[in-house]
Amino acid sequence: MKYYNKQQITNLERSWYKKYNKNHDDLIQVFGQLSYSKFKNFFPKINSVCIVVGKGNNGSDGLAFAIEAINKGLKVYVWMCQKYISMTHNQEKFFNKHSLIFDEPPTESYDAYIDAITGTGFQAKENSSIDLPINWLNLQKNPVISLDTPSGLNISGPHGDHVVNNQLTITFFGRKVGFLIGKGMDHINKVEVISPDETLRENGFEFIDQLELPKRSSNFHKGKAGRVCVVGSNYGMEGAGILSSMAALRSGVGYSYLYYLSSINHLKIDPCIMCQKYNWSVIEELILKNPVCLLGPGMGRNSEIDSIINKMIEKDVNKIIDADALYMIKPEMALNTTDVLTPHYKEAAHLLNKTVEEVSNYPLESALLLNQKYSTMIVLKGPTTIFCNDAKAKFIIPGYPSLSTAGTGDVLSGIIASFIAQYGAQENSVINAIIVHSLASRIVDKKYGNGLIASDLLKAIAHIIQCHTL
Repeated sequence: MKYYNKQQITNLERSWYKKYNKNHDDLIQVFGQLSYSKFKNFFPKINSVCIVVGKGNNGSDGLAFAIEAINKGLKVYVWMCQKYISMTHNQEKFFNKHSLIFDEPPTESYDAYIDAITGTGFQAKENSSIDLPINWLNLQKNPVISLDTPSGLNISGPHGDHVVNNQLTITFFGRKVGFLIGKGMDHINKVEVISPDETLRENGFEFIDQLELPKRSSNFHKGKAGRVCVVGSNYGMEGAGILSSMAALRSGVGYSYLYYLSSINHLKIDPCIMCQKYNWSVIEELILKNPVCLLGPGMGRNSEIDSIINKMIEKDVNKIIDADALYMIKPEMALNTTDVLTPHYKEAAHLLNKTVEEVSNYPLESALLLNQKYSTMIVLKGPTTIFCNDAKAKFIIPGYPSLSTAGTGDVLSGIIASFIAQYGAQENSVINAIIVHSLASRIVDKKYGNGLIASDLLKAIAHIIQCHTL
């Protein structure tokens, strides 16, 4: 499954014009026919429809839908919710004959409501002029169907303050990136894609939700399952490194080492973790065994940490850099292309010298910029996690909002380190780790909801892996 930004949708439109020697008015007419047909597939018994149209091309799409509905015998009311609307030549001729466009909402109820206020050209700054019709649609009890996108939703960037809540989005050419960004997911329920030519191709952004892991052979042993070395757990944050180390074990690594920076003796540590006070000479010996090194969980930020990071960067081992360690990273450091940075939005803002708002508004662009700037694999954690490598971005199936609690990111970094140790420093290792984390959250959410804590994920991780091993 692929998602597209505004430029990619424009490219698909242009490909269609060129292939069929057609123009924009022709495309609007075709989409009117296709969207009406799809609408009737879902709602075959509806006899009346109110279509709310805005001033742009999405309004023209709504008018094309209205013409189809009128011609098929439905009772139609068109509310022109903005002062001027865009019409094709054929639409002007049609509605000059049929006085069905009104500048006020209907006073009676309709079987369904069609949202055609804003489309792919929407910018959040326009929202004030469409607040009233959007809020009006959100008050309706009968089904609301959006054409192309829910109005108020930006297909690539920041959304408006008000967005249409619908039962169905009939989207043109392909799913839009904005469906996965920010509150876009709160306003997307059922999505149906229509296209005038499904053979048209354009580079989009993959959405990955399938997990397949190889089965271990009967002569497998722990030496083949790799080693993970976690460096972190400073004073007051000891639990972070423990969570990462346990997540590595629960996701199948052979050995899990924790080198803590505090006096951790007062904490209960699982005996399966090989745990000791941070000692650089000991870590250097372990590096000879080629572990995957996870730096950052509970590490803290001071000059000692800066020294540790610099020493580790010089070593030719696979590294996952998370949490506090991300604040010590500089673009001029000799990071490997197989290293992984795992920032959330605030950490990404620091790495890019941007604001958190800029990153949250444009997470896809931010992930690509991080990959370009640091030349590593990037895991940008958010409502939908974005994986980026070699200037290509992919969306990964999201977890649940209950993951918004301390320590769940430490669990994710532990799974990533474990999978790289077992399966190698490659894209699939990182992507599969993210999927395991997301699916585990869905299991635990059913039991605890917003009361989920990070350690609840550990046994669910093992269950997900067991269920998805071929």
